[in-house]
Amino acid sequence: MSANVNGKSSDDENHGLAKSELENSTEGKPNLKSQISLVDLERIVADTLKVVEQADEPDDDGDVDDPELLKELSEIIEPASNQHQVDEVLPTAVAGEIPALLKQRIEMYKLAEENASSANECSRVRRLCRGLSTLETMLKDSLAGKAINVEDIPPEVVVTKKDSVPVENK
Repeated sequence: MSANVNGKSSDDENHGLAKSELENSTEGKPNLKSQISLVDLERIVADTLKVVEQADEPDDDGDVDDPELLKELSEIIEPASNQHQVDEVLPTAVAGEIPALLKQRIEMYKLAEENASSANECSRVRRLCRGLSTLETMLKDSLAGKAINVEDIPPEVVVTKKDSVPVENK
């Protein structure tokens, strides 16, 4: 607790203020007493105006035309553009191999779909059908001469051989 000039603590004043507000609210009288003194209000307004004035001033950091920062920025941007060029070259370099890869994956997906269907794995059959459809569309596009991104090709699937049901001897 802190004591003010009159010898009363600020907590006592706050308690008295809260008590008078409670009495006024229960009696229905409006609270006409100002809760903030005029001096405090003027100080708050002055502080707010200072903050607003500072926000309106332009920042003059000098960073805009700093040659070192511009060099660093260009180094960051250039590797990204070079990487993009490498990505474009890669699919055309293996363009002759793409149709063969797609045909291989299509056969793999068909066999896996048959095995999953015979094992009553409905969710796997649906997933394999979607992959098969994607592969067939990609094969058609690659044969038409369109560029195919190697990363978009569905992955290989594990093809298990159909288990033969052992016959019990009676």
